[in-house]
Amino acid sequence: MIAPQKPQSALWTAYLGHRARLNQSSQIAKLAELEDEADVLAGIEKRAGADPKGQVAALHRELLAVLQQPDLHNDEAALARSRTLYSNASALTFPATTAFLAHSHGLAGLTFNVSLFEVDVELLRNIDLRSHQDPAFGTFVADMKAKLAGVQSSPDATAYSQFFEIYAEAMVLDFLRGKGIPTRRIADSVSAPDFGCELPNGKEFFVEVKALDIVGGKFRHNEIMTDGLDVHVEIERQQREGRRIAIAHGEIAPLRKPHIDPDYDAYGTKRVIDTLRDKCRQAFKPSQFERGPTFALVVADRLIFHGWKSSIVPYYYEEGLGGQASVSGPLWHATYGTVGAPVLRMPEFEGKPGLEGHLDKPGLYVDDAQPFPGMGLVVLKKSSSGERRLSYGLKAPRDETLEWSSDDCNEALIAMTDAWNDADNTEGWRLTRYETS
Repeated sequence: MIAPQKPQSALWTAYLGHRARLNQSSQIAKLAELEDEADVLAGIEKRAGADPKGQVAALHRELLAVLQQPDLHNDEAALARSRTLYSNASALTFPATTAFLAHSHGLAGLTFNVSLFEVDVELLRNIDLRSHQDPAFGTFVADMKAKLAGVQSSPDATAYSQFFEIYAEAMVLDFLRGKGIPTRRIADSVSAPDFGCELPNGKEFFVEVKALDIVGGKFRHNEIMTDGLDVHVEIERQQREGRRIAIAHGEIAPLRKPHIDPDYDAYGTKRVIDTLRDKCRQAFKPSQFERGPTFALVVADRLIFHGWKSSIVPYYYEEGLGGQASVSGPLWHATYGTVGAPVLRMPEFEGKPGLEGHLDKPGLYVDDAQPFPGMGLVVLKKSSSGERRLSYGLKAPRDETLEWSSDDCNEALIAMTDAWNDADNTEGWRLTRYETS
């Protein structure tokens, strides 16, 4: 595999020159904190170029001059100055990322928080860069900084969850625009949907975003952080005993209920279906769907569920350690499953039953007692590598109108998603084999 090329900014080139002189002098590495920060240096340079008279540009010019000093590796004052210049330029260029990393580094070696762990730092830096020119991203960045600035005592699971929810909205704006969909942020009322979008034919539709939290919310977050602390305490205890290898284990388990949960099964499918269905129902309010054709979009990064593209069909074919089996698509059943429908899973080993149970609640779009609003449900989650976002859509069984047809709905889902399906499994023929994409 060829290693990815780092951004070739003037700052990065100057740092490489410093490092080469350092190697030639056989000295201990200095300014090592810049070693993996080519993208940060490139961002600083980009920001300086966009605002030549601004603070970042002034810091950039001075930092570039210091890094180009032939004797920098022997000048302790200049080295200290370069660190200060870099730190200040980085904080001004990437304000939300700087605040985020301060909290993340503060927890490192101490405990673990799911909301912070699921933040994509590269994406957050891109949001920071866009915030300097785009008011919508600027608002998101200001709000993220404010949430972390308000933390009185770290770790604060509630503040971190709220930070992630703002980050998720910014992520969705970046995602929709990246799909080529003209998208604007809506902030004219509390009950308004988050974004207004436009189809190629000029028709407008809306998107309401919710970032689904782990089961149990802050109570489960606090349990996970306590468990993470216990793991580090145990490792430290073993090290103090003189063990050369210290081992301890913890469990994140975002679908486990707080406290005692005897029915929890890490490999079960029904818990995934029930969680997705119930959390979507709790998250969205009918008033957020009244402006026009509106899609519910959930960011599912903090929930781990299997199935990928195959999760939006009733049943799919999978090969695994337990052999070959038909498995229930959790997203399809959370949306269209009927009471009594069998829930199938991949057996853990040959001979273990593949029937896990039966649904005891109807899916979002087949529950006559609690009709779920909107034109459809879109789920946004990470790819297996984490390098890109995958989106899956489920179409609501709505009647056509003169203003919004079934074809319009299909077109919107095609624009927003990598794959979509409906209650009749119209697209199932494309999706019934397990794929991690």
